[in-house]
Amino acid sequence: MSISKKSKSDIVSASIKKYLASRGIQPQKTQISLSELASLAVVDQETSTRNTVSYSLDKIDHQIAETQYTNFKAWISESADHYKPELAQLLYPLFTHIYIRLLHVTGAPAAAHRFHKRHLSTFQSNSEFKLFIQQLGEINSAEELEQNPSINSFIAARYCVTLTHQTYAYLLRYLETSQCNLILNILNQEVDVTVGDWLGAGSRQDALASLSSPPPAASHAVQDAEQDDLTRLGELTRLVRETSPTAPSVALYRCVSKDEVCLSAETDFKGKLMVSGGEDSQVRLWHVLPSEDPVLLDVSTSSVTLGCDDANGGSPPSLLPRVRTLPQGQGRLLRGHAGSVYDAAFLQDERHVISAGEDTTVRVWDRDTGTNVSVLHGHVHPVWCVASDCLGVNFVTGGMDRTARLWRPDIPHPLRVYAGHEQDVDCVNFHPNCQYIMTGSNDRTVRLWSVTGGRCVRVLTGHKGAVSDVQISPCGRIAASAGEDRKIRIWDLAQGKPIKELKGHTDAVTKLVWGDSRLLCSGSMDGTIRVWDVGLAENENLETYPVGGTILGLNFTETNTLVAVAQNSVQELNGA
Repeated sequence: MSISKKSKSDIVSASIKKYLASRGIQPQKTQISLSELASLAVVDQETSTRNTVSYSLDKIDHQIAETQYTNFKAWISESADHYKPELAQLLYPLFTHIYIRLLHVTGAPAAAHRFHKRHLSTFQSNSEFKLFIQQLGEINSAEELEQNPSINSFIAARYCVTLTHQTYAYLLRYLETSQCNLILNILNQEVDVTVGDWLGAGSRQDALASLSSPPPAASHAVQDAEQDDLTRLGELTRLVRETSPTAPSVALYRCVSKDEVCLSAETDFKGKLMVSGGEDSQVRLWHVLPSEDPVLLDVSTSSVTLGCDDANGGSPPSLLPRVRTLPQGQGRLLRGHAGSVYDAAFLQDERHVISAGEDTTVRVWDRDTGTNVSVLHGHVHPVWCVASDCLGVNFVTGGMDRTARLWRPDIPHPLRVYAGHEQDVDCVNFHPNCQYIMTGSNDRTVRLWSVTGGRCVRVLTGHKGAVSDVQISPCGRIAASAGEDRKIRIWDLAQGKPIKELKGHTDAVTKLVWGDSRLLCSGSMDGTIRVWDVGLAENENLETYPVGGTILGLNFTETNTLVAVAQNSVQELNGA
């Protein structure tokens, strides 16, 4: 038995269904067709169960119609006072549709008129109902019904009724325990019952009733339905958590630079800018999104003001340009390093770019003006890698001097020095809580350090080659590392033990990035990007994207777009 309603559980179910569809999850079937419902009704009748719903009332007995309608009116009159105003709304649509159905029965217009005359007095007090019911009483056949436009409009539209949850449960109990197939059929096919509208009919009566007496207990049927909804919601939640995440969207870019060999590249979180470092000692800042407006660069900081220049206009101004237009597809040059730039990244404060290189310095740049804000000295050998924390306050570097160092843009010396690796520190990464730093080294180990204490709290061993990248998952409980042994290892940080190995790449793995705490993407020198589900026991590789060339950069944008940068043999940057 089901009366069409627009309750809160229906809205929740629709939202869950939409959400599962967006993730490619097929929920269990929760609806059945009309033919299936009819079959179930036949089975229920044959097994002698309680009332079933019948939708095939082709023949109407006028005596049964009279009995069911009279009993329904009597039940309403015997109900508690706070139920009566809401239940009385159902009398008008039930009366009119029973009368219309009796007119369609061959040879029963007299019975229809007797039914009309007997119950007409119920609606005399309502002028709107009275006019329409009098108009109905003048109809003598089904053919006359079809010729009346107002009656046809009434039949075509479903009558809307608002009931509170308590009154709806009270109505369900009556329908379940009474022989009222005709009334149930009309309520299903001709009436829209909205449940739970606190501003609708009956809310004032419920409030008054609650002051005078405790509310009636909820019916077992409603309790069972609510429990079924909770069970189904729990099952759908479990499916969402246990089902593999979908592969990310992929965008493709191509940036060409014939003057350099690119060594590193990544985009900002919004996916608008890309920074790259090259062998020609320059940092390049690219606008990767197409724009109709020209990009204007303030170059006043790179020009020298001469003594003959008069700011008040008394002397001829300097011929040096203050603003330059950047050609479409050309990267902005940030000059300052005295050797190859091995790594460059965006500081999470959305204002600065940091770079590290062969000249042992770490430089902080203003990404709007291109100004070299500060030059940080501390490493005594080339600096291989740099990474920012998620707050944009601190960043960490690793170098050939076998140390990792903690910095702030406005402090010229390192805040902490993390020493313990036996060979070069090739990769660094911050924990999401900004309290730990993870480093990977040529000595084939991965170490976890306390940011403030400077102590090594975990040493993770197992790689058979140099570690080229380490990444901690967004949940902070697991981490991934990869390198020259072509394998990706997933670690439990609490226990300091490996969870699994991901195999598939045919050359050294150069870059890793987490989409969420199950979705991991990896880039390799074999020219492919692989998407993994680390929560699966087998078949972890969800997708493989051929890019070509060595993967130099791999990161996600705020739109969940995976951006990869690869260096190929003709010195081109390919972003996917």
